Amino acid sequence: MANEISVTFLGTSSAMPSLTRNHSSLAVTIDGVAWLFDCGEGTQHQIMRCGALRLSRIQRIFCTHLHGDHVLGLPGLMCTMGSGAPPDRPVLHLYGPPGLRAFIRSVLNITQARLGYQFAVHELHAAGVVDGSDCTSVRHADEAPGQDIVMESGVWRVCHSDGVSVTAAPLQHRIESVGFVLTEDDTPGRVMIEKIEPILKAHAPGLCQAYGVRTPMALLPSLKSGQSIDLPDGTVLRPEDFLHPKRPGRRLAILGDTCESSAIAPLAMGADLLIHEATNAFLQSDSGVTTAAVVEEQCVSHGHSTPQMAGAFATSISAGALVLNHFSSRYKGDDAPDSLAVMDEIRALAAGAFPSGKVVCARDFMSIPVPKRQ
Repeated sequence: MANEISVTFLGTSSAMPSLTRNHSSLAVTIDGVAWLFDCGEGTQHQIMRCGALRLSRIQRIFCTHLHGDHVLGLPGLMCTMGSGAPPDRPVLHLYGPPGLRAFIRSVLNITQARLGYQFAVHELHAAGVVDGSDCTSVRHADEAPGQDIVMESGVWRVCHSDGVSVTAAPLQHRIESVGFVLTEDDTPGRVMIEKIEPILKAHAPGLCQAYGVRTPMALLPSLKSGQSIDLPDGTVLRPEDFLHPKRPGRRLAILGDTCESSAIAPLAMGADLLIHEATNAFLQSDSGVTTAAVVEEQCVSHGHSTPQMAGAFATSISAGALVLNHFSSRYKGDDAPDSLAVMDEIRALAAGAFPSGKVVCARDFMSIPVPKRQ
């Protein structure tokens, strides 16, 4: 279980970057440890400008798909991370669709780059289609063995670290694309001290002798972790009788490029925060030039979503809040009144389809804390 979880947006543009929006990338920070999601061109510069993030804190990188605006910053970032890295730097773990391993190997080998630390690439494969060739071929000099993670019942069980489990499911796009769901471990309930303390003290001599402790209160951490306590008279003190209910962990759903996301809905259900693309929108200024139906049709034909589609998906999974991301370069991310008005119109389109939660339009360097559940 973590104390602080936050999301920092490093790049919020789509295929074309602009002066106000970099190519796609965001960081989830879990008690100071950074997990990067996508790494478009220029991401390392954004991290340097950010202040809230450090390259040395990045331990995992998740790639939603292999379009250039999501991965072309990756080799450069990995090389820079090796500058001054300590010898005991943890292995950098990377996760993504098939081809990610070959992409990284090719660039690092062709440029004859050495990193000074180890990395491992774990690919997400559909059931029954793993050929294993990338695993058995010669690895890069700094590469540790990676896994081929095979889909089971429509889901990839990606990893568990820092008290957070990561799962993934496919999204519909022009190439293989995935969404990631981060689910924090539940927090054990508080001990009902007023209920259990008299019992423990009444059996103190026997408990201290049986468990080798100086005071029976030393057994409370074991109870909180799920272990029962056996009293000398044979009575069993079970955790469920002396613990308040668990506090559910937080959940974040981070979707890659998508025009249809139903496959990830079961994993993302009840997400505290949903990050969903909204590449194009039909705005008032578009009236007379095109229609909402045409904009949506063109958007979907390129594998992308409108704000209304993002809002509808947020409603379908009962999300707590929705952050729109991955905007066309037509939509600026600065503080100019015209830019703010356009983004507020986009936000309102999503809010119309998601009336039950908060909607925010992401901007580069925006940071959003994810509060603990009650």
